[in-house]
Amino acid sequence: MPLALAAAQRSLDTLGPLPASAARFREDMALLAGYVSAETERREAQVEAARADVEEARWGLTMVMEASPEAAYRLDLARGTETWNAGLDVELALGAARDADRLLRAQAALAAAEGRYRAQLRSDLRAGLLALSQERLDARALSDAEAEAAEAAEALAAAVAAGAPPERVAALEVTARLAEVELERRRLSYRSREALLAGFGSAQSGPVPEAYLNGPLPPGLSRAEPHREAAALAAALARAELAADALPFELLRQVELSATYEAGRVEVGAELALRRGVPAAEAQVGLSTGDGPHRLRVGLSASLQFRHDSWERSNLVLAERELARAAQAEFEAAQPAREAEALTMLELAYEELHLLLMASDAAAADLAAARAEGRDDTRLKTAARRAEDAAERAWQRYVRALFDYLDTTDTVLGPHGALRLVEDER
Repeated sequence: MPLALAAAQRSLDTLGPLPASAARFREDMALLAGYVSAETERREAQVEAARADVEEARWGLTMVMEASPEAAYRLDLARGTETWNAGLDVELALGAARDADRLLRAQAALAAAEGRYRAQLRSDLRAGLLALSQERLDARALSDAEAEAAEAAEALAAAVAAGAPPERVAALEVTARLAEVELERRRLSYRSREALLAGFGSAQSGPVPEAYLNGPLPPGLSRAEPHREAAALAAALARAELAADALPFELLRQVELSATYEAGRVEVGAELALRRGVPAAEAQVGLSTGDGPHRLRVGLSASLQFRHDSWERSNLVLAERELARAAQAEFEAAQPAREAEALTMLELAYEELHLLLMASDAAAADLAAARAEGRDDTRLKTAARRAEDAAERAWQRYVRALFDYLDTTDTVLGPHGALRLVEDER
């Protein structure tokens, strides 16, 4: 009867707001949207470290300080003299190199770290919602086990008091003991809502419950641009194209122009270089305790490399570029269909949840009417319980479908994900 009633009401918009009986689901989403786990905090720290690596790679600055202390002891056996000589050479070098490949690697690492951060946010929220839903199912199962154990104990006590035959008493003892075993098992496996929340992380403020479940897609979604897979493919293609552009430098490995001036204890120098296509500049200054002559040195050098497999390597680099282009094109072509399929599955799960909540409400109304009229409610009580459990399991299917869609689109739900993306855009 409840399912028939729900089917008869299909004229309602089942993709609209869920009924009031979905309050427990709304409260779960609003509550957990403000939780941050320790693992998420670690992921966020990895993002910050990767962002610092990008800045370091973008500027390509290096600073090296080298100190060379020296001590020498000399013994002249012929003259019978001995001397000690001590010295210290200090050199400070500052350099900069525009290494595009290093920058691309750092940017790819940052995109991967951000993707892991968003995935952790989704994983935490998904696991939390399913855990709280399972807690409600487990609580009802525990209540049933307690009732069955109490009923079995009462039946055994009544049989003993009535002087039932030993065979009957023995059978009831087995039933009672089995009920106690099941009750103990339920108690051991049950984790209260408070215990679950304590293990989710630190709580922060989230949206109000009424903002959720007014449609298949909840509010507060922040979609990553680009998608984590698109970012990885774009980085791979950029590196492949850079490697193809650098093929001429497989032969001309390095060109350097350097100049050094020494004046007494001071030495200054500068260098311009092109190393495998990477422009670099360096300046150094050194101090020494010893005196040296005044002199200026200017040098120009080049390094050439001839390999027997240069032709094969060139073909390999070009082939990798084509593969990277094909992979990116394939992802861009297939992604809209994947997202559309995930959205359809989400809408179906939401519609099913809506219908089963309506069926659960109808079953609860039938039970309340029977009790008010003083009718036998045993069958209706069982039907209402089954309808409530069915709605709870439909909620779990909706949660899984929702996060399948969020994973497919690389989208996060909640204030933390939205804040992170806004900061990245700035």
